[in-house]
Amino acid sequence: MVNYPREMWAGSPMSSAVQLRRVVVNDLEEYRKFVTAYNGKMNVYTSVYDYEKFTENRGIEHTVVMDRLFLDFDAHGDEPLWKAYEDFKTVQQWLSKQNYKHTMAFSGRGFYIFVMGKRTFDIRKVKAGFDIIHDVIGKSPRLDKLVINPARLRRVQNTYHMGAKRFSINLELNDLSKSIEEIVDMAKRPRKLSPQYYGDKLMVWPKIEKMRESKIEIKSVESPGVLPILPCLKTAVMVQNPLHRSRHLLVQWYNEMLSEMTVIEKELSCHPREISGDALEDITNIICKEIESIAAGDEVWMDYNENTTRKAVGYVVKKRYMAPSCHTLINEGYCVGKCWRYPSESEE
Repeated sequence: MVNYPREMWAGSPMSSAVQLRRVVVNDLEEYRKFVTAYNGKMNVYTSVYDYEKFTENRGIEHTVVMDRLFLDFDAHGDEPLWKAYEDFKTVQQWLSKQNYKHTMAFSGRGFYIFVMGKRTFDIRKVKAGFDIIHDVIGKSPRLDKLVINPARLRRVQNTYHMGAKRFSINLELNDLSKSIEEIVDMAKRPRKLSPQYYGDKLMVWPKIEKMRESKIEIKSVESPGVLPILPCLKTAVMVQNPLHRSRHLLVQWYNEMLSEMTVIEKELSCHPREISGDALEDITNIICKEIESIAAGDEVWMDYNENTTRKAVGYVVKKRYMAPSCHTLINEGYCVGKCWRYPSESEE
């Protein structure tokens, strides 16, 4: 399941540390060299999905190949890990009944399942497949809803989880009869087990109505706050209770814009994605203030909560999630017309 080229990243467990840039490895030798260099010193990640085209250090988002569904189960806050384990096992049993091809892993602090599906470039189809599986566990919050993201990374198996102080390991079917304590104990050391696949069928993604690129020309749009905003995102968030996905995309947009401004204003030599330390806190504060301003409008963002917003914004900024491409916005049904940003992205 590891194809090349692919993205790799080593992340420091210290939030204040300067983070490395993602790199592209072109073959198994480069992959192993990267893992060896950073395993045990930093958290080691690789891209979930494959791409048809790459820049020097990352895959080009609109060329992502969606041929699998990545499921990430985690316990939150003081919640016991066994709750995530139960959700994980429930989904695995459902996949087995459907005979869908899948493989499993323990990340060191949660559980992964990769469900293999038919190749597609339409991320909305994979999202619809995710929704079907999420319903199996009653839309449990322990299944991460943000995994359907072309830029998503996942922990490399048999590398050390710096926070959990144990390894990420592959799992086999017999392991699911073990207790959570036994699973955790197994992860105290690397495991010589290659990914084990179960099931024969590729998941068939639900049919999605084809999105057409808008022919409407949009010259300008008035911002609801202080910062510039894309017309599609303004339309999506200027409602009573915006969708979680819409809010997330808005924060990604602000994060990229403010990161670029920070690099210019402070004359930093790093890429906007590599900003760290106090600058991230400054960006978080500005975005939170902007959203508070938007939410102050009449009949808009009625469920606004300051603490929830700060936590969500801080997560996006810290993870360095940047603005979605026009391709993504079109495919997900957000595009409302051709704005100033549209032509340059559509011509890539």
